[in-house]
Amino acid sequence: MEGTHNQKGNFDADETCPSGRSTPIFAWTPLPQRRKLRFTEHKKDESATKELELYPNCDVNVWLRSCEEEIVEPLNGVIKGHIPPWLNGSLIRNGPGSLKAGNDEFSHLFDSSALLHRYGIKNGKVTYQCRFLQSDVYKKNWSANRIVLTEFGTRSVPDPCHTIFQRIAAVFNNEASDNAMISVYPIGDELYAFTEIPTIHRINKETLETEGKININDYLSIVNHTSHPHVLPDGTVYNLGTTIYATGPYHTIVKFPRDEKCR
Repeated sequence: MEGTHNQKGNFDADETCPSGRSTPIFAWTPLPQRRKLRFTEHKKDESATKELELYPNCDVNVWLRSCEEEIVEPLNGVIKGHIPPWLNGSLIRNGPGSLKAGNDEFSHLFDSSALLHRYGIKNGKVTYQCRFLQSDVYKKNWSANRIVLTEFGTRSVPDPCHTIFQRIAAVFNNEASDNAMISVYPIGDELYAFTEIPTIHRINKETLETEGKININDYLSIVNHTSHPHVLPDGTVYNLGTTIYATGPYHTIVKFPRDEKCR
């Protein structure tokens, strides 16, 4: 690739690149864009990129949308085509919702507030609703109208009311986020939201209301677990966690029996 960095630090693709300099390759990133990058404005060579479009019907920018309001009451969807009359039930999904807390922006997609979606299918009709997971960190962020807890890729904003000594002490606060925004899985007849932190949230399957929180550490000594457990045909759920001993880290198999409720 040819090009140079000008005095303003911008890269010009029509000039020669000096030795030792690197050039941006990917124009899209999961991080919220805080400024417009010049290299994204270059006109794409459609003939060169056409073969690389593996998912032409998928708009990656959908991951950068930020939800501001919940849809508590189900909305009736517009049907295109035909839904078989025997197809009835609900599809529930979990993922990134709000990329902001007040005027603060999260620096990584995985830090955004968890948003639950429900598609209800009945008698050939579909409804939609969404609710934010009422995690402790979500409540704190929205109550303070700023980011109050350091996440995977986002540092928290210091409380302006704290003294310099309180701010220094806050650096050593290792409170973990309970923002379970990765997945939802059934355990018995209940539904739970998962993330890698060993905390799961019980979700109402009809209203998406957050009904409770369970810390797996109260039962097992694990520092994390996967957010995608295995559900067996009989309903038993297995997950993989990590336990730290004096001799090092070890894998721990976690079992959720199908006939026992998580309480």
